Amino acid sequence: MVTIEQLSNEVDIQLVMLLCRDSFFDQSVADPERIGKLAEKYANRAEVLRASIDGETVGFAAFYANDAINCIGFLSMIVVRREFQGFGVGREMMNEVLSRSSAVGMKMVRLNVRMDNAAAIMFYKKNGFSVEDCPDSSTFTMIKEL
Repeated sequence: MVTIEQLSNEVDIQLVMLLCRDSFFDQSVADPERIGKLAEKYANRAEVLRASIDGETVGFAAFYANDAINCIGFLSMIVVRREFQGFGVGREMMNEVLSRSSAVGMKMVRLNVRMDNAAAIMFYKKNGFSVEDCPDSSTFTMIKEL
């Protein structure tokens, strides 16, 4: 059974990200210094969810649900450790992201995904996201109405 909990402490966020970094699609983000900067940013501005099974960290999601003007949330990262992929962990985290975003008044959630990340694109489509546009030659913006 997957347990989802919110993290708010920068150190906890950084530790979870470091534990999951081998499963980052974009390994340029997996650098410990970059992770430290992202953990600080997430701790100050985002919501971070940790997924665990029997107390073991298996993934995390970082998202923003604080746009009170446009009511659009933004999924920054969702990562499931490779050895736990395919067991519904990502789906559980996504459901929690969408539920929490809706609960605070977000009307949709947006994300960016690299065009060469076919597995992520398929995952997002399975979870009701559709391609909104292509801001550049390597990225799709996807969106889901809540």
